[in-house]
Amino acid sequence: MAAVTLNPVLLKCTVVFPPIGVAISTPEHLTLENVSLSSSPGVPRIRMTIISFEHKFIFIKTRKVAGTSVEACLRTVTGPDDIIACVTPRDEFYSASEGHFSKNYARHKADEEHYTELVLEQKFEEAIQLSRNMKKNYASHMTARTVRRKLGRRDYSDFYKFAIERHPHSWLISLAAYENRAYNAGVASVMSVEQIRQNIRDRLARSDFAASMNYRFYTISDKLAVNRLISYESLEQELEDVLEDIGVDSRLTLPRMKENSQHNSTEEIITPEIEALIAEKCQKVFELMRYR
Repeated sequence: MAAVTLNPVLLKCTVVFPPIGVAISTPEHLTLENVSLSSSPGVPRIRMTIISFEHKFIFIKTRKVAGTSVEACLRTVTGPDDIIACVTPRDEFYSASEGHFSKNYARHKADEEHYTELVLEQKFEEAIQLSRNMKKNYASHMTARTVRRKLGRRDYSDFYKFAIERHPHSWLISLAAYENRAYNAGVASVMSVEQIRQNIRDRLARSDFAASMNYRFYTISDKLAVNRLISYESLEQELEDVLEDIGVDSRLTLPRMKENSQHNSTEEIITPEIEALIAEKCQKVFELMRYR
């Protein structure tokens, strides 16, 4: 039996999802027809997916859901032909220093090797520049739609696919308080409560906010495109279930990543005004995950 240990304090909940490919319906039968999912200058493009041919699974990595820790954990069970896109240098260093390298994601193998060398030498700024300029076949945080297009519909259906979602309140706080450059420099990013609140307001007001949500990564045309959508609030148990489903029989420990990131409680940050804005903008997630 696979066993996963995790340090964060998590709230437990049980969520039942429609079968893969079945439309996610709501009382108003919400659709994505009015939401543009195309890339835009304001949407971060650092994304991560693991495609394991050895164990026949695809991990669609979403943002601010401990996905980096899960990805580092899954690297330990991947085979030589599996696809693991590189992640931000400080996180890449954790896995690479343990001998678990990103692989098979770049157009040129020499670029992968150079990136790993820079990371192991802790030349993080140079690694960031290389990653930005590198031609990649697979990138960090790819949508299910993109992965399906690259693999083909038939092959995509042969894989066990999973992703992670998180309550919009804590997700937005984590997103608003995170500063990637400070993280890679090993500097704690400290923002005031009001700065975080304003960052949340600014994100919610952007016309491309829908394109930044995790929802679009694990759905295709408003249909669930993964076999299992893990709730961040019960990550430890649900990930253990997934490992059993994919036949990984080993004791795995999720590493504690991004420890210099700022952490704030929802009670501290979320005002009634912000709560109402989030409820409107993240309605699909609230309904799908049965969050309150």
